Amino acid sequence: MSTRTGGPKPGRDALRASNLAHKRTGTAIAISNEVWQLVSIMVPVAIGIVFSATGSFRIALLTQAADPLMAAVLTIFVRYEPES
Repeated sequence: MSTRTGGPKPGRDALRASNLAHKRTGTAIAISNEVWQLVSIMVPVAIGIVFSATGSFRIALLTQAADPLMAAVLTIFVRYEPES
């Protein structure tokens, strides 16, 4: 996506806002953005550690590929119950 449109962030924020109670939207977006930033720091560090330990770009990149797979598995346990 173009950086002029804000990338994927406006879409993510809109999805969060549509799935949360109005009072909780700002808090949810703030917490989500904080987690996003922390992961943005941790992933390159983890890949660097794996590369330093193994000397293999292949294993380091497979480590990076494992992240979305773990997220997909964790998503299975998420329950959505709309407020009535």
